[in-house]
Order: sequence, then structure tokens, then C-alpha cells
Amino acid sequence: MNGVARYVLIVLVAAIVLGWFAGLFFTGPLEHRAILTSVVLAVVVQLVGFTIAWRMRRSNALAGWAAGALLCMVTLVLYGFAVGPLGLPLEPALLSLAALFFVTEVLEPLCLT
Repeated sequence: MNGVARYVLIVLVAAIVLGWFAGLFFTGPLEHRAILTSVVLAVVVQLVGFTIAWRMRRSNALAGWAAGALLCMVTLVLYGFAVGPLGLPLEPALLSLAALFFVTEVLEPLCLT
């Protein structure tokens, strides 16, 4: 299994596990919708960020990884502003997104080799 397929698998498993785990603490239907929205957003952003890092791994892997990390940080900040107008509760939305970004960013270097 190459690095991209491995990373897709890692992101999907992390999204399912962390989404389920967050659902144990936030039990309301709006909170579950916030978690689901965050999980979908995190998966898309992480796959885009990993694609950038994957393409740059031979020339400048650190810059590619940093670009992906910056993309995650900008997404988290912008999502923080968008949560209110979307009608989602702030805490479960941002905590689930930040947790998923953290876990997948930590595991990303394992798949860049």
C-alpha cells in the first residue's frame, strides 16, 4: 500500500473513531450535526493538505507539510467564524475539528516516506 492510500485509510479511521468519541460527550442532535460537519470538513482539508505535501515530498517535504498544516490552521479559524451563522454549536464543532486535525497531522509524516 503506497503512502497516499495509507493516509486516506488513516484519515477515514481517525474521522470515524474521533467522531464517535466526540458524540459520547456531546449528545444533542445539533451537536451531532456540528461533529459530522467538522469531520467531513477535516477529511476534505486533510486530503488536500496531504496531496500538497505528497507532491512536494521529494523537493522540500518540510515546506509541503508546513503548507498543509497552515491550511488546517486557516480552516480552523475560518470555520470558527462560520459556525455561528451555520447554526452549529461552537464547542463540539471546533473541538472535533481541532482534534481530528491534530491526530491526522501527527500521523501524516508516517505516510510521506
